[in-house]
Amino acid sequence: MAVMMPNILQLPVAVLGVLRAGMTLVNVNPLYTSKELSHQLTDSDTKVLILLENFAKTYEDIGQDLVDHVVVASMGDMMSPLKGFIVNAVVRHVKKMVPAYHIKGSVKFKKAMNLFLLKAINVLTISASMMSLYFNIRAVRRGWRKVPC
Repeated sequence: MAVMMPNILQLPVAVLGVLRAGMTLVNVNPLYTSKELSHQLTDSDTKVLILLENFAKTYEDIGQDLVDHVVVASMGDMMSPLKGFIVNAVVRHVKKMVPAYHIKGSVKFKKAMNLFLLKAINVLTISASMMSLYFNIRAVRRGWRKVPC
């Protein structure tokens, strides 16, 4: 998995997620040209790319066949809703730091975080119900509880 971001708040979140999942992390310099990025992604055999939208045009220029999945982060993704909206509006429309891009099949960073959170909650719910079942079985075996008929 490759991460192409400067030092923003999404970087440690992405890096820790990659490392916790047991995957190999490839740091990609956000200032790479399209040719350098293509070489880096090909050489590392990257399947997933997480990048800041300011540099999405660089990835779009090399074609979209190098990686299977692309996650695009915005500057204000990890901020409060109001502050994030203001930061994203200033970066996109006032400073014009985000060039127009279109990456087919890309996922927004916030959506990816929400999907991960839903999966984590689902796993916790399943594990909690399994623990409840386990303790109920133990209670019945020890005679602390009667089997409902």
